[in-house]
Amino acid sequence: MSDDTPLIRINSNSNIRKYSEDESEYYLDQDDDLSHYGLFTKFIAYVLCIILGLGTLYFFTIFLPDTFIPESTDLVGIQKISNINVYLNPISQERVSELQMGVKNVGSPEQYDEYENENEQDYQSITDSKLKPVERIILIGDIHGHYTQFRKLLSSINYKKETDHLIVLGDFITKGPDSSKVLDYLIANDIDCILGNHEYYVLQNYALFHNLDQPFFVIPQENNDISLAESYEFKIKDNFNSDPEYILARKLQPEHVKYINHCSVIKHLGDVPVVKSKSTSFAPGIAVHAGIRWDLELNEQDPEDNLEMRSYLGPYFNETTSDPSEEDAISWSKIFNMKQKERASNGDNTLVVYYGHDAHRGLNIKRYAKGIDSGCDAGKQLTAMVIWKESHISKKGKENILFKEKSFQVQC
Repeated sequence: MSDDTPLIRINSNSNIRKYSEDESEYYLDQDDDLSHYGLFTKFIAYVLCIILGLGTLYFFTIFLPDTFIPESTDLVGIQKISNINVYLNPISQERVSELQMGVKNVGSPEQYDEYENENEQDYQSITDSKLKPVERIILIGDIHGHYTQFRKLLSSINYKKETDHLIVLGDFITKGPDSSKVLDYLIANDIDCILGNHEYYVLQNYALFHNLDQPFFVIPQENNDISLAESYEFKIKDNFNSDPEYILARKLQPEHVKYINHCSVIKHLGDVPVVKSKSTSFAPGIAVHAGIRWDLELNEQDPEDNLEMRSYLGPYFNETTSDPSEEDAISWSKIFNMKQKERASNGDNTLVVYYGHDAHRGLNIKRYAKGIDSGCDAGKQLTAMVIWKESHISKKGKENILFKEKSFQVQC
């Protein structure tokens, strides 16, 4: 064999034939040139790549959001002040017993020959209105998503939506395990609500997630118009993606958002009890989440104060803080109660405030300021304040009406 004759070698360990020339080796069964593929095959490959790309794009931009991200709904103005749409109808002592609301009488029924009203109002004008009559108004403090305890409390007070008017005082969601279940129950039973700071935060996060305008406050006018109140800048947290309120906001269905959005900051309750040492009178009451400024009219209140405050700042007590440990901070309810007593002694109109938010101070019942956030989320209690009007017949056959209230609690 000549030295110039190419060598063909067979590798006994494989079926690959190798060609050797100038100490270079080529695999005879491999070809880097794709030119042997037909045009039709190339066309099919390109079409499949395009279909795969479009399918991936559809999955991540349309199918996935539609499947796992709820549809958004626009936010409307949050009412700064609203009115309750019911009035208390007097119930008999027998009916009180049926409802298992035993409460120690303040004074004797015979002492009340007529209404004692600190503000000289005629209660009969309220009962003649077109409002719905109910037996009880029930206020519940901060639920914070604790659905089981919430339902247990309603059962313990024999709540009936047909005859009772229930109001949750804000912070009914977040922190606890069942915010969605609480919302579903409130919506299904058409339960009244006050906006809490945590509901407001959730609305802010909802607007951020869905690229909507941030929530704002409005003041209804007598001619059915509204005027714009305050709107606050939303400060995005550095870790907002892991923020529980942002995570909850992303999951909210439109009906959840609409319910939260319709909760007002302050709600007029009509007349409520003013319990003194040996007698009971009544005065207008309001519900709010955190508190109110004593030195401002209701339509002048700052919603941020109403959602956040826990204390006034001395020495003039015309500023608020959410931090009770701040220098010169004194419980707002203590100062407010003192100011209302001064008004009563001067013959001026007074106001009774029911509120939540301040779990640290717990159940905190004063004559004119009644705090009922008793720390359910911290494993303490969930509290309901039940208000009713009770009818008594005196020995002379005259009907006397007493305003009464009683708190009820369940362990969380």
